[in-house]
Amino acid sequence: MRTNDVAGIAFALNVAAVAAISTASAGDGKTLKVTNATGKTIVGVYLTPLACNDDYDDALGDRVVRPGRSETVDVQSNCGCRYNLRFVFEDKTQIDRFDVDICKNKSYRVTNR
Repeated sequence: MRTNDVAGIAFALNVAAVAAISTASAGDGKTLKVTNATGKTIVGVYLTPLACNDDYDDALGDRVVRPGRSETVDVQSNCGCRYNLRFVFEDKTQIDRFDVDICKNKSYRVTNR
């Protein structure tokens, strides 16, 4: 092989590796529909995968979920299906739900119980 051929192959492998890493970091296309069945507005939704030691930013971003309404959030992780969920309300209270399978349950109804 010539030096140019080796350099071309190395470049192609680098591009493929970067593309694979970029795709993996974007999550694997999972979403979760959050329905607010409480009397308070949800201002934050945090999803923590059980399979990884990762914490994530607020999946709602600038959006809120008013009582009786729903919002769909993107799951930014490739760490399986089981997550701990935290819902933060406008009065700074929170509700935690543990070990929720978001692959099996594509939506989650937030209640006070």
